[in-house]
Amino acid sequence: MAIKDALPPHKAQRIGAELRAIREESGKSLEEVAKSVGRTGPWLSKVERARIPVSQEDVLRMFDYLEVKGRTRDSLESLTTGEPIKQWWRAYDDVLVPGFARYLPLEAAASGVRELSSLVFSGLTQTERSANAVIENIWQKPGADDVDALIEVRMRRQRRLTEDPKLKLHSVFGEAALHIDIGGTEAMREQIEYLLQLSELDNVTIQVVPFKAGRRGVIQVPLILPDFPDPTDPQLAFVEDMSGLTQCESAHEVRRAVRAFNHTQQAALSHDETVAFLQKFMKEHL
Repeated sequence: MAIKDALPPHKAQRIGAELRAIREESGKSLEEVAKSVGRTGPWLSKVERARIPVSQEDVLRMFDYLEVKGRTRDSLESLTTGEPIKQWWRAYDDVLVPGFARYLPLEAAASGVRELSSLVFSGLTQTERSANAVIENIWQKPGADDVDALIEVRMRRQRRLTEDPKLKLHSVFGEAALHIDIGGTEAMREQIEYLLQLSELDNVTIQVVPFKAGRRGVIQVPLILPDFPDPTDPQLAFVEDMSGLTQCESAHEVRRAVRAFNHTQQAALSHDETVAFLQKFMKEHL
């Protein structure tokens, strides 16, 4: 059930971590603090791990119970304010694959996204035809209506690349994505032309990892790293597979994901080299 004044997910991550630290320092149990807002211990455990939405009212009441005051209170209360984000994705809850319903609110609040993909282009860079082929033939076998809805989601996400506030996208992909036939020659030509169009945007960086990069360019798993305007917000990371998106749970896993992106990005061609590479590929193969 939706919570009317629920905190943005990326803010809930930090609020939850701070709430847990303050609660543990005070010696209070999950049950004691949860009772102050008429909730249970398991509910608060999920709030502290940002696994469920929490309202601004409940957060402030728990701050009162824990006697959070002064600069700490001011700092934490600042996280509970701000312009609400339009939750357009809620209309697609019944078709979103696992993990995406959790990720999309984060992407909507993000100022940037770093992506690492290997066999197919990422959802933020796919054409409608490519998205249709990927959804139908690779990740799942949904009905026709669900395919249309999932394509709408991808196209809606891409609006952030051209609408203010613009999303800063850094997409790194393997050369293999250019050789996998998911929609025919015309579909691939259209896809590459679209990538070249995106490459002209100031807020988009694309990099291809060529086969010649060898072991340095091996992409073990597709990754998504959303970045937020406030540098104090926690870094998050998601791993993508055929079942959907899975959030990296621990700080160690997040650091590994960031290192994997940085390591692979260093093995990739530069943005300008990638543009030339794509133009040459189209001329020679399409």
